[in-house]
Amino acid sequence: MKKLDLRLFRFMKEMKGQVIATCCVILVGIILYTALNSTAINLSNTLNEYYEETNFPHMFVDIVKIPENKIKDLEKINGIDKIEGRIIKEVPLKVERNEKNANIRLVTIDENKSLNKVYLTEGRFIEAEREVIVLDKFAKDRNIKLGDDLKVQLGGKGYTLKVSGIAYSPEYIYLMENEQSLLPPEGKFGVVFCKEDFLQNSIGYNNQYNSLLIKIKDEKDMDIIKDILEDKLDKFGLKRITERKNQLSHKMVSDEIKQLKKTSNTVPVIFLGISALIISVIIGRMVAQDRMTIGILKSMGFSNYDVLIHYTKYAFIIGAVASIIGSVAGLMLAGALTNMYTAYFNLPLLTSNVYYRYIVLGFFLTSGVTIGAGLMGARKAIKILPSEAMRPEAPKVGKRILLERVTLFWSKLSFSWKVVVRNIFRNKKRFLTVTMGVAITYMVTLFPFYQLSLFNSMFVDHYGGFQRMDYNINFTEPLNKRAIVDLNNIIEADIIEGKIEYPFEIENGWKSKVVNIIGVKYNTKFYNFETLEQVKTHLPRDGIVLSENLASYLNVSIGDKVLVKNFIPYKDDVEIEVRQIIKQGLGINAYMDISEMERILVDKNMVTGAYVKTDVPIKEEIEDGKKVNSVESIQDLIDTTKKFMKLTLSSVGTLVVFAGILGFGIIYNATIMNISERTREFSTLQILGFTKTDIFKMILKETIIMTILGITIGIPLGIKMVEGVVASFNTELYTMNPYVSGKIHLITMGTTIIFIVISLIFTLKKINKLDLMEALKTRVS
Repeated sequence: MKKLDLRLFRFMKEMKGQVIATCCVILVGIILYTALNSTAINLSNTLNEYYEETNFPHMFVDIVKIPENKIKDLEKINGIDKIEGRIIKEVPLKVERNEKNANIRLVTIDENKSLNKVYLTEGRFIEAEREVIVLDKFAKDRNIKLGDDLKVQLGGKGYTLKVSGIAYSPEYIYLMENEQSLLPPEGKFGVVFCKEDFLQNSIGYNNQYNSLLIKIKDEKDMDIIKDILEDKLDKFGLKRITERKNQLSHKMVSDEIKQLKKTSNTVPVIFLGISALIISVIIGRMVAQDRMTIGILKSMGFSNYDVLIHYTKYAFIIGAVASIIGSVAGLMLAGALTNMYTAYFNLPLLTSNVYYRYIVLGFFLTSGVTIGAGLMGARKAIKILPSEAMRPEAPKVGKRILLERVTLFWSKLSFSWKVVVRNIFRNKKRFLTVTMGVAITYMVTLFPFYQLSLFNSMFVDHYGGFQRMDYNINFTEPLNKRAIVDLNNIIEADIIEGKIEYPFEIENGWKSKVVNIIGVKYNTKFYNFETLEQVKTHLPRDGIVLSENLASYLNVSIGDKVLVKNFIPYKDDVEIEVRQIIKQGLGINAYMDISEMERILVDKNMVTGAYVKTDVPIKEEIEDGKKVNSVESIQDLIDTTKKFMKLTLSSVGTLVVFAGILGFGIIYNATIMNISERTREFSTLQILGFTKTDIFKMILKETIIMTILGITIGIPLGIKMVEGVVASFNTELYTMNPYVSGKIHLITMGTTIIFIVISLIFTLKKINKLDLMEALKTRVS
């Protein structure tokens, strides 16, 4: 081994604390880079392979009723590869008194049909008329086994269905009942696949369907085919045409993959950038302290190149070791993450590969960053001349700092505080480096706590804040308003209001979106409408109100007119003025006064459901009603949210640990450098009577000042980071509010201070091991 390399390893051994702290920061960055990229690829490949295997359609059409022979005519439309009909019917599951209620969506399947096939995990395909296949997620939630009986009420008649199989479905990778129920209610909603003949006969749909699945030849023709279908299906009661990209389950999974890719490209950059800064500063200080040694090396014949490489190797070795360990750990974590995602999204694990290229990419990425940081830090070694380096470096000229001129203030300071303040002003670069380190630690720590608060406010504010009803009842078909009076006679309702909820396509220029327009009383008690300025408002008598995310998607403002395309037979499309844009965290909707909606969009005196406020449990009482399609309890959704929050705590904890490693790496390295540079100063103070505890207290005072200033800078930086992430991650299904409460800032401050205290504990151990008197004997490190 070369002598210089031997010196380097000895030096690294002496600085093992700083080396390990810097390695940890790089390690976290590489783990995230490797794990998140590999997981995103595995998830994306699995999804594509799954869609290919199950022949997942490109379009889903909801329709009132269409005869089988008319479907064959539609297949002749140019560009359509395959079109198949099916029946979908939502019914309550009959349960025992001690079991929780559930709604199930009965969906017909046929072994001879090729689109949207289920992926059997247990059992066999349906053979007998009353056999069914249960969605895997629902079966697990309710502990449904092969051979179990499911009792349902169809058309006023009870049926017992036997479970012959359990399966995944590409349409329900993420099980959602509708756009409003972003969190799948565990065991409260499920999908059951049954034979076509059974459901057609049970509800009187002989040779007719209410749902179409369409596979097209070229996705570029999607818009043209959609327009043709709208014209041809209008007379059959077209409700909505949903493209694959807007299908709820697909959208949730594809959005998650996009977010994984975004995170994998941003978060590791923060960690590697911080590590590069630390390495650059460490090597810069090493060069400054090794000034005389560098002069001796050059006088012995070592070139500038040799000296430069000597110090850059320090950075390279740290980066290489961290990248290899981080890449391996990242690949192992990727496997666990892929399994976790496939379980969460109800995906069969079809593709899970180890992407060794990320070991190579991670190595080159880390090497590039650390070598660049090493060269940056060591560049001053080139300018050191042997003849000058033999002499001790001239001490800096000590000048009075500005505060010393403020005698009234300066005279009040103790001696130790004067030393602290002078040191800060005479080492501005180091002070700013540590201060920014604290600010970045605060910024990174803020996000996971904001995320936890966001989920809580997003769901809790929506269910109970924005939506004020206890029950949301949907009828099987539009009914006369008298149905609300009848319903009120059956249940004990404090308040009951009829509603109209119907899908329409809202169009603005080339942008359009199929959403449910909800018609309620203009002064409804069941929605707490707020403008974007968070001012309470109510529905206008005319015009339409859009949710924030819908208005953003359509790029419309208050006063603009949008075209509402009507799917109801013999109803015309109409232009309606946007009268208000409201805040809505979950879901994407438009709202109208129910009277205005009756007048221009649907039939008069029509309702599709009701909102109810009551303290009495009414679900069991009415869900078997012949005209009742579903009964949603808001409390069930809130309970589901609470369970989700418990799961979220673990991921937030992991992110906080990563932020802690980052903060520890910054503070520990900066403090050790501070001690190393000021060893002679501390030795002199010890001669004057200062103890090691007194010296630690001075470092503590400096750290307190840097912490206060760093947190002060970190607060606006953290808010900007949250705003940037929110703007990047918002989707059509949910809108994240970038507001960070004072409570979150207080928690983040406390956590950041804990990280700093931990690093100071290690610093205190370092001070206690220092032989300060020895430092006066030599200037060579």
